[in-house]
Amino acid sequence: MRPWLTRFGLALLALLLLIAAAVPVLVGLRPIVGPRVRPLTDRTFERTPERLERGRYLVTSVSGCLFCHGETDWQTPGFPPRTGTEGSGRSWADEGIPWLTVPNITPHPDTGAGRWTDHQLARAIREGIGHDGRALFPLMPYHQYRYMSDEDLAAVIGYLRSLPPESCRTVRTSGTQAPPHPGPAQAFGMSL
Repeated sequence: MRPWLTRFGLALLALLLLIAAAVPVLVGLRPIVGPRVRPLTDRTFERTPERLERGRYLVTSVSGCLFCHGETDWQTPGFPPRTGTEGSGRSWADEGIPWLTVPNITPHPDTGAGRWTDHQLARAIREGIGHDGRALFPLMPYHQYRYMSDEDLAAVIGYLRSLPPESCRTVRTSGTQAPPHPGPAQAFGMSL
């Protein structure tokens, strides 16, 4: 066999192995193999004034929940959520991510999380599994939130339940939907 052909073949094999290793590193395994779903329980979190205050702090200052789950005021320093849209969900099309839509997490019963159980919210926050059992797109930082303490999780959920219900219907994003351009996973016939 010709030496250049052997080198080309080895380089191609190395590139394929690099891509195969990079895909799980970049997006995780859950979008590829699906969510690890465990049964839901009827777990609820008590809402106390201390938890609501802690939850307000975590949601508005630490975790950034309302940055994604609300319209952003790009004209105000610090880019806070627009008043009245906190938690109401949004499409990220204006920011160059037209395939991503985040849901309404206010307690609105029809268009929000009003009918979701506390455990469904907890599972979405910590495990990246939506209320309907689908894997959430890894842009939702559940990989970091899984280390949140039980008390902080209860505080976050309590605060989300205290938000004013906003009627904002968003188009559902498939949790494992990939960007519209082909990437390494699609080159190998995988669907994210």
